[in-house]
Amino acid sequence: MLSSQGAEDARNSYLLGKIAEQDQQLINELKFQKQKLSETQEQLKNQKASLESHGKELKAQTNELKGAANERNAILARVRKDKDLYMAQQNELLRASKELQATVKRLLAEKKTGCQKASRKASDSLLQGREAGLAGTGDNYKHLRNKGTPYIQN
Repeated sequence: MLSSQGAEDARNSYLLGKIAEQDQQLINELKFQKQKLSETQEQLKNQKASLESHGKELKAQTNELKGAANERNAILARVRKDKDLYMAQQNELLRASKELQATVKRLLAEKKTGCQKASRKASDSLLQGREAGLAGTGDNYKHLRNKGTPYIQN
């Protein structure tokens, strides 16, 4: 029995050794997988930090671009407003220029008409005065009167 007991102990010892060996392999495999998971987790942390940093940069650039766009839109609105004012002033100046030209033409026409009327009046007045003074002298100056000469030399 002793020998059967020894064989059984040997067999048990062998099986326990095999189980211990498999357990050790399993433990080593789990340690390796744990190490890989830790490394992957570290890589993911680094990627997350990089993405967050990049996200902040993009957000800052977006805000900067929005600010520039707002500034550009404000400038564009001012330019449009200034253009509208300029166009209104230009139209007003054009209207005033046309009005001034019409006034100048009218005044020149009035001056020309006035000068002609004044010249005729003076001529008529002079002739009437001379005719009155020449009424008793005969027909010596009749030819001058008929020509409308305003100036007669004696």
